[in-house]
Amino acid sequence: MSLLAAFMVPHPPMLLPEVGKGREAMLSETLRGYERVAERIASLAPDTIVISSPHGVAFPRYFNISTGETESGSLERFGAPGVRLEVPLDTIFSMQLAGNAEKAGIEAGAQGCREACLDHGTLIPLWFILQKYKSFRLVRIGRSGHPMSAWYALGMEIQAVSSELNRRTVFIASGDLSHKLKENGPYGFDPAGPEYDFRITGVMERADFGELFGFDAGFLKKASQCGHNSFAMLAGTLDSRPVRAEKLSYQDVTGVGYAICAFEPLSDTPEPSRAFLDKYLKQEREKLKSSGRTTPEDLYVRLAGKALEAFVLSGRRLWWDQLKQDFPNPGEELSEDFERLGEDCPGTAVTLLKNGAERTRCGIPHRIPISLADEIIDLTITAGSEDPDFPPVRPEDLPGISCRVEILQSSGANGENLTAEVHEQDGPASQKG
Repeated sequence: MSLLAAFMVPHPPMLLPEVGKGREAMLSETLRGYERVAERIASLAPDTIVISSPHGVAFPRYFNISTGETESGSLERFGAPGVRLEVPLDTIFSMQLAGNAEKAGIEAGAQGCREACLDHGTLIPLWFILQKYKSFRLVRIGRSGHPMSAWYALGMEIQAVSSELNRRTVFIASGDLSHKLKENGPYGFDPAGPEYDFRITGVMERADFGELFGFDAGFLKKASQCGHNSFAMLAGTLDSRPVRAEKLSYQDVTGVGYAICAFEPLSDTPEPSRAFLDKYLKQEREKLKSSGRTTPEDLYVRLAGKALEAFVLSGRRLWWDQLKQDFPNPGEELSEDFERLGEDCPGTAVTLLKNGAERTRCGIPHRIPISLADEIIDLTITAGSEDPDFPPVRPEDLPGISCRVEILQSSGANGENLTAEVHEQDGPASQKG
């Protein structure tokens, strides 16, 4: 059993006396819970500790995974520059995880961050662990705008890499609960705050991880929590495994909820009833099918729709090489359009429409060395997840979303005349200048 245990922990800097300056006594139950976590980790003697932090390096559609020899950080921004840690990294684990993620369609790796450091969501758990145990290497995972299902799926890949490398691994989900528990707290009060803390502590104490997918995005925003996606990644590390769960502590004395839970996998034998992501995806696809949503006849629009559905439901970025076996439909002959999708992209735009009205348009006006199909996929995902004027498309939005694909064509001696070949949800392609 390579994944030894997982822990859900908070990260208030005031837990450390250099920051709390006596106020840490208010969090005595949390301190005792953290000490028990550190003692358990020391008894397990892991080779690798993987930490997911909501305050790490963040990208809209990419999980940054630490690589290199070491990573360091301090609590200088919290008035304690003397609290500084440096830990060795498990780059072999990180690179294997990035490779597994790529195969699974999850965009993750070491790119995009040259000067990563230990944020406080990572540093606080490490501070407690290092009081009891030092013989480990770290894998730090940053924050992404991916749907929660992708966080869970990346957790599944962490489980897989632990086994593939035969690493004795502990996973830590760093995250506070609601920040809106008290009127006199730092963020005020919202009724969603206490409700969130009650629900999430119940879910985690029971290890009933399927319920994590039932928290509405609007409710999570009102609750002003910061750990839910990390908790989903933790659940993914334990996917299909029988689990013993224990709540070690919970406090809400500052207006922010702090919970500590411990999870022990009991067997490496898969338990199908605990394959929660598979259950969730099956349920959402059945909902989509029963909504009456039709498959577009147009090949380009069909591709955009499949790409959007895959990303919204599972957080996976599919590639044309993975999708082309689904085209054409049974009984449909291969066409010039099918061949064209594999050629270089000439300039393309994708528009998402909600109930027939334009919602988001995303495009690139010039030829690029990527296949037309993959650019349509990328533009569709960008339109559905990165428009600052709209929240990301959610599974419940999909029945009302349709796509329009425009392919630019140039004419004239120098290609100065541009027309757009427009492909709609239904009906033949049209031209516009």
